[in-house]
Amino acid sequence: LAISLPGIEQVRECYTNANLFPPRSGFVQPRIPADRLRRRLNFNAGCKKIEPVETYTYSQMSADAAVQLIKDHYDLPGPLIGKFYVLGLHDNFLIETKHKKYILRVYRNDWRTPDEIHFELDLLTFLREKQVAVAWPVQTRTDNASFRIECPEGERVVALFHYADGYAPEENIEPAQCSLLGEAVSEIHNLTQSFASSHKRKILDSDYLVGTSIDAIM
Repeated sequence: LAISLPGIEQVRECYTNANLFPPRSGFVQPRIPADRLRRRLNFNAGCKKIEPVETYTYSQMSADAAVQLIKDHYDLPGPLIGKFYVLGLHDNFLIETKHKKYILRVYRNDWRTPDEIHFELDLLTFLREKQVAVAWPVQTRTDNASFRIECPEGERVVALFHYADGYAPEENIEPAQCSLLGEAVSEIHNLTQSFASSHKRKILDSDYLVGTSIDAIM
């Protein structure tokens, strides 16, 4: 526990005895600030009564658990090396074999719905088939673009992508890079006129981009 309170040993003992948040294999237990711990525990003098009043909102898988998922769902040659790559909207792990790199993405379940995620995966697969340079999903042993896992906060979608070498241009982007970026976006825009998927995703129109945001603020 990452907290500092008077009588912390008593709180730690009650926390452990209550088994309030039992560890799940492969997951890093979240660090609980003191103020949130007080809200999570409802106890009287002596910690005789402890009841959970909140649930997990986010958990992070360990790198070893990510490698095990690869072994369970894909036919990649070993040995496999995995490390946490970056925390953005989702959790991303760099997976390396002797000759190739991949990105394992564990989607947050509070940001995109499974239907929206599968729409994205269908689109990337479609663009790859049209010879567009995208990081497309690797098929599982069961010939699917993704699979699902149970996490402390609920079910999450997982997908493995081919690694895209290079780097993202920042504020010092050059005119030649701007031209290449424009060409790539134009190509994708033209090709996707014929794209179709059985999955649905929100249309990025003015109502969604502006109206929904205003409603959320109000």
